[in-house]
Amino acid sequence: MNKLLSLTFTLVSFFATSAYAFNEVSNGSEIRERVGTSGLASRNLSHLKVAILDNGFRGYLPGTGMLPASAELIEGPLKVPETSAHGLGMAQILWEATGKDARGPKFYLINTNGFTNFKAAVDFVINNNVDIVLYSQIWTFGSNFDGKGFINEAVNRATNAGVIWINAAGNLGGQVYNGNVSESGQKFELRNSVDENAFMLTLTWNDFNESEASCSVKDLNLEFYDAKGTLLKSGSLVQSGVAPDPQDASDKRTCYARETIAVNNLSRGSYYLKVTQKSQNFGGRDSFRVILTENKLGTLEFPGADPRFEIMPPADNANVFTVGEKSAFSAMGPTSDARIKPDVVLENAQVSFTNGSQTAGSSNAAAMVAGAVVILKNAIPEFTGQQLIEYAQSLRTQVLVPAGLVKVPPPPYWLDQLIPVGGTVRQDPGTFRLVILSRENPTRLPQLRGFNLQMRRQNDIVACVENMSTCQVFSADQDYSVKAPWIEFRQYKNGSTADGPGTWIMPAK
Repeated sequence: MNKLLSLTFTLVSFFATSAYAFNEVSNGSEIRERVGTSGLASRNLSHLKVAILDNGFRGYLPGTGMLPASAELIEGPLKVPETSAHGLGMAQILWEATGKDARGPKFYLINTNGFTNFKAAVDFVINNNVDIVLYSQIWTFGSNFDGKGFINEAVNRATNAGVIWINAAGNLGGQVYNGNVSESGQKFELRNSVDENAFMLTLTWNDFNESEASCSVKDLNLEFYDAKGTLLKSGSLVQSGVAPDPQDASDKRTCYARETIAVNNLSRGSYYLKVTQKSQNFGGRDSFRVILTENKLGTLEFPGADPRFEIMPPADNANVFTVGEKSAFSAMGPTSDARIKPDVVLENAQVSFTNGSQTAGSSNAAAMVAGAVVILKNAIPEFTGQQLIEYAQSLRTQVLVPAGLVKVPPPPYWLDQLIPVGGTVRQDPGTFRLVILSRENPTRLPQLRGFNLQMRRQNDIVACVENMSTCQVFSADQDYSVKAPWIEFRQYKNGSTADGPGTWIMPAK
């Protein structure tokens, strides 16, 4: 049975540029209000380990207060130049959401540019017992649109080791065209609204498995035409089940079910794409995707695109908690196997920095939620990523109602009989513990009589572990010695305050 937790977020619409150049976050208090960590974010989190997996941390200067002094920059086995500050921004947002305490959490900034580095980062996370991973990145290939494939297989190694993986949904809203291979050969429209545009087109199809070394034997091609039907560009890779010769730069063979076309200096107007079969081994259920990666956001449009099925790996993974933002650019599901993604949509992911930059999008949203999850993990050490996912799924909605971080969902069936007539259930706002308020002495409740408990004062507290196997009485002014006191019973009478008598205390560390 899941612990009684709830992450709840509200909705609003906002989008800003994705250019990242930071010094410090300037609206930290607003961020904490949005994810419900205000007043909970001043704890010592130094014992928690958080890994930020990203393609760049350009501009990070240790010892300058950008992040806790314990933060470490981890280079992957392939040395890639720092071309982006995106990862640094994600780490700073996450730290702000936790309260920006100099003691932590412990940050690992891990360069994952390229699959070799990504795979090595997963190894590092597992070997160093990292608690939470934030990955505000997606891959435009490597999955069959169903949460599987070799990228997700790497992620599963981390989640199977107990890592809580938080992933951005990606900002591909309206930029994904899904089709059936049986419809290949048909042209579909692409509209460009500005001159001198530049972008990338990626064609991918469902011929991936759990090994990156396994080569596709199905071959599609992508062709790009102008309005007059003139072929402007075409893919050139060959998928024949054979890996390329690493010593031959002209070898067009590839293992990946993917084609890419880079377009530069494109004029305004309508254009057309066509997916063609180069091999004749496709089945009736085979499908493809064409993905736009824009340089000028909002300038390109697939008029025939279905505004769903936009979730890329590893955001489509069933074992990761996927976060989106309510904006036209944040990607939406479901996945091809009919799972709801993202798991949660944040209302407002706008972040301001002291150098005047403003950003938003699913990357920011994931960083904010990851900060809230750090607070949860600190309060409940045994809290797992699967519990978080299952709770979101139990709501059967991608949008969680506004309430703040520390609210209790409706009591599950096993708790129904514990709430006495005339009583109520609440949550201690500082501890995430469930509190049952009773109009009679809790020790006389049928569920507790077998423990032979005695309350000496009305504000004494009965604390029980979740499965009710152990219960003890404590004075309201002393710390608990019961491990994980998930359920408390307290007495209140007519005329008492709504929360009942006694002082609400923190559990012993």
